Amino acid sequence: MGIAAFWDVRTRRIPNRLIVVGLLLSMLWAGMTNNWLHALAGIGVALGIGIIPFALRILGGGDVKALMVVGGFVGVTGVAKVALWSAAGCGLFSAIYWASLRFRTVQTTPKLPVAAPLAIATWALTHPFV
Repeated sequence: MGIAAFWDVRTRRIPNRLIVVGLLLSMLWAGMTNNWLHALAGIGVALGIGIIPFALRILGGGDVKALMVVGGFVGVTGVAKVALWSAAGCGLFSAIYWASLRFRTVQTTPKLPVAAPLAIATWALTHPFV
C-alpha cells in the first residue's frame, strides 16, 4: 500500500500492474496461511464497499482495486475498518484542503489521492500499538 500511496500522490493514478502484484501476493499469503475463504471474502466485501462510490464517481477504479488488495490481506472485518478509517482520513484531508483555498491564488480542481489515507488506515489496523 505504501508504493500505491506514493504513486497515487505523484500521479493521481494507481497502475494495474501494482494491483495485480498486490492481489497475487494476497492470494499467496492466503495459501500460506490456509485462509482462502477469509481472503476471498475480504476482496468481495471491498468490491461491494467500493463499487457504489465508483459508480457515483466519488472514487476512482484504482482506489477500489487497492481496497480489494487490502481486503485480500485483512479479510471482511478488517477491510470494513480500513474503509471507514480511510473515509475519515479523506474527510480530514478535504477539510484542510478547502480551508487552505482561502490563502491560494491559483484555482485548481482537486483530485484526492485516496491511496494515502488507505495506506495509513491499513498500517494502523495491522500495527495498532506501534
